[in-house]
Amino acid sequence: MPRKKTKKTPSKEEARNIFHRAFGDGSVRYTNHSRDRMGERGIDANDLMQLSVVGLIYNEPEPDINTGEMKFLIQCQKMDLKVVFTIHNKKTIRLITVMNCK
Repeated sequence: MPRKKTKKTPSKEEARNIFHRAFGDGSVRYTNHSRDRMGERGIDANDLMQLSVVGLIYNEPEPDINTGEMKFLIQCQKMDLKVVFTIHNKKTIRLITVMNCK
């Protein structure tokens, strides 16, 4: 019986690169929750594109309690912006929520 391949969790730097690539030649999927939070907080796609350039991932990923996928937090204090996301593949991310740092 063949073994199932376990999906390797990207490192923090790999996840940051995937986040950046998704806003370049990749794809970004928005949850309804993330769209709602963006609207409430006056955050648009340009802000997220800028975050993809200057943002950093400081913490190890955590499993999402709803999907089991590993979720990452990318942030930039100067922009007052944090985004929680999961990785679908090397060019596609799914935004879970968007928030201000303060």
